[in-house]
Amino acid sequence: MYAFDPQTAFGRNIGVVTEEEQKRIFASRVALAGLGGVGGFYAHGLARAGMGAFHLADGDRFEMANFNRQAGGTMDSLGRNKADEMARQIAAIHPHAELEVWRENLCEANIDAFLAHTHLAIDGLDAFSIPAHRLLFRHARARGIPVLLAAPLGLTAALLVFAPDGMPADEYFDWHDGQSDFEQRVNFVLGLAPALLHMNQIDLSRVDLVAGKGPSHGAACLLCASLVVSEALRWLLRRPGRRAAPQYAQMDLVGMKIRSGRLSGGNRNPIQRLKRWLAVRSYNRSRPGARQSRWPMAS
Repeated sequence: MYAFDPQTAFGRNIGVVTEEEQKRIFASRVALAGLGGVGGFYAHGLARAGMGAFHLADGDRFEMANFNRQAGGTMDSLGRNKADEMARQIAAIHPHAELEVWRENLCEANIDAFLAHTHLAIDGLDAFSIPAHRLLFRHARARGIPVLLAAPLGLTAALLVFAPDGMPADEYFDWHDGQSDFEQRVNFVLGLAPALLHMNQIDLSRVDLVAGKGPSHGAACLLCASLVVSEALRWLLRRPGRRAAPQYAQMDLVGMKIRSGRLSGGNRNPIQRLKRWLAVRSYNRSRPGARQSRWPMAS
């Protein structure tokens, strides 16, 4: 029987982080919402970084359709709650990590407890669950907690950080009450990656923004995890180079391209409004016979 020794288990981190920084990671607590496509890989990466405490929330259960892209999706995990299963996997990597598990989706009743005493929040929620995204961003901002978000788009990964003193997510994505689900989803997808490096990698006929379904590849989820875990360490360790929305970044290892910049005004930027109109038109053209969605350029 082996005895767990964190100094041995995470000793090879030293040299990339200092011994004092590793101690700070051991003392840090992260809130991870969503343990599916990207969230499971976030959990693995942060556990191997030596993260000291996790708050995990997900109300879904693993199914076979998750196998192509979700770290927790295995024959052994079928039917298990995702938060429970990922807590088990974190404990197998880092037995000394403190784990608090919410076997339910985020809502007004549990969001405050979920974020309590955490240093950083990471959004791994289903891309089309816009009310849950907005809830997390709003409450984290009120508590002074940065939120990291990455999206697997084709075989690329897009990264955004929403800092408590930076542009709010509702402003960046141009979300507001009264919008349809379709409008909010279009705004979300468009705001995630203004560089559009993924556009030649996705078959739009496979995307259904009304039903909230679309393709997602495991390679892009792994790339998201690399970006998020690296950025999480930057923020937790207060290293230089921290940038928040409206700053954005997207990485495409297939095309060997990296794009980053500042999207002034977020989706309310005139160029983004034009992109939005063109995106809806392209989306409609990719779905012959389907009900057409309308979005005036002036909206």
